[in-house]
Amino acid sequence: MLHLPTELIQLVFRSCDTTTFFQAAYACRTLLEIASSSREAILYHLHHTPGKTNDTQSLTTKGLFGLLMHRADRQLYGAEFYAEIKVFAVQGLQIEPRACSFSLPNRDQVILAFKQHAHAYYYHVRHGHLRCRRRFESPREKDGAIQVLQTSCDGNAVHVLHRFKPFVHQEDRESNHPFVKQAIHSNGSLFMAIHDLDSPLVHICAFPDHDDYEPKALYGYRSGFAVSWQHAQKEDVHEVVHYDTSDSIKLPTSTPLPDSAPVIRTIDTTYDSCVVIGSDTNGERAAGMESPGPVVRLKINDDSQLLYHYRAQTLYGGFQNIDDLPSLHQAQPKLYKNSCSAAYSSTLSLHFAIDIPFFVTHEQGDANQGILCHWQYLAFGIATHRVQNWTVACILKSEAYCRAQNCTHELNRDRGRRFDEWTVVARLLGFQQADVSHGSQVAASSCGTRIAVATWKTLYIWALEPDALVDDEDRIYPPSWKDPDSGAIEVSPVIIDLDAVCYQLRFGDRQNELIVIADRGLIIVDVGRKGSGVRSTHTLPYPETGEV
Repeated sequence: MLHLPTELIQLVFRSCDTTTFFQAAYACRTLLEIASSSREAILYHLHHTPGKTNDTQSLTTKGLFGLLMHRADRQLYGAEFYAEIKVFAVQGLQIEPRACSFSLPNRDQVILAFKQHAHAYYYHVRHGHLRCRRRFESPREKDGAIQVLQTSCDGNAVHVLHRFKPFVHQEDRESNHPFVKQAIHSNGSLFMAIHDLDSPLVHICAFPDHDDYEPKALYGYRSGFAVSWQHAQKEDVHEVVHYDTSDSIKLPTSTPLPDSAPVIRTIDTTYDSCVVIGSDTNGERAAGMESPGPVVRLKINDDSQLLYHYRAQTLYGGFQNIDDLPSLHQAQPKLYKNSCSAAYSSTLSLHFAIDIPFFVTHEQGDANQGILCHWQYLAFGIATHRVQNWTVACILKSEAYCRAQNCTHELNRDRGRRFDEWTVVARLLGFQQADVSHGSQVAASSCGTRIAVATWKTLYIWALEPDALVDDEDRIYPPSWKDPDSGAIEVSPVIIDLDAVCYQLRFGDRQNELIVIADRGLIIVDVGRKGSGVRSTHTLPYPETGEV
């Protein structure tokens, strides 16, 4: 390319896309000098890259080049080339990705569990490094073999669901603990260890009615937890049970996490349970409830709704209101389908499954002047054409007004899940629907500028301008990005091959850092411009608290 005249090279720079422009510019010093001094080429790419309108007349050519670099970094141009990927595995242990979980309030903390291993571990992810902050030991490890099946963390406590198989025989007089006796008679039993993060207390409860079941999903929160069960031999027998521990467990409101494992003190705990979705022993749905199989992922929304993910589903397929849980003699709560009709174009409406909003704005009203508060939400949604069977992923917007004197002015994304009127504002091009049992994994950055979807071993990341998507009058997106029919913004993804099957996905504290729980271990993906493009594997020592 250097054999071409400078004028022809500048013409090539003006004709290519912005990603190619920067890739070629940084190939050598000569091309960089030509690219950074070609004002027409830089202006061309600026006009086709999202960003706020600037007074380009007053900027020097070098200043325009710097502005273009800033916009390109924000849109992740070329991130598939410079993304840095680190795979962390623990020496002598194999990760059990289905049993791992993310801490709910803390984006940089994760609970890891390993196959044929009795403990769970609390890791802190920080700037591409891991620190094991706490080990959660099983209180019954000395009595038998322990297998960690599920974990969940709400920031106040860590719920660890184990399977316990005792070493002792029935005639052993030392096996006098109720859990040990139960396990002897059933050749293994299930129990929950609820570890208080602010004290050495561990609350223990057992599930004698579910020894023949496998836990498919667990979700713990302040006043209880929910478990999805499936019968080990009868796959069509499954249920979701809600457990209320508020009368027996009082957790603190603040949770300074200790850096060392405290001395364990166990307390046998009781609970009130309620089957919210259930089937009888013949596999027939009870109370007229229908679902496409067992629930494989659980989440509690706004402390009042249970959200259910089924097999091969990317977003939750149904939900129930659990504000007033029924007694044993009442009907189960009604199961609602996650479906909402929205206009995809001027001639086509689709039924979308819509996730919990990832971005919200609040324009505060004036109670004295009678001005209403204005709330606007953005959420990720998926729809499939019923006849042609193609699937699309979109960003949808909803809004609400409330009187200023009645408004709490507290940002609550969970509240936006309740809306039933949504408008498509952006289309996420390149989305591929997963055909695997655990579906695709979806994550959004804390500021709403990144949406990521992991499908099997492929990671898709879309860079967004959420303020522009909320404000129709905002001029951040160039006209070339808009569909002329619907006016929706069309965003192309950055595609990265993880070379590992993704089971769970989350953004860290930084908008360009993703944390992946995969079959090969814990993976940290950094798509920031300073990345080197290097893929590395790190073997950690046997996990103990402290820096690793």
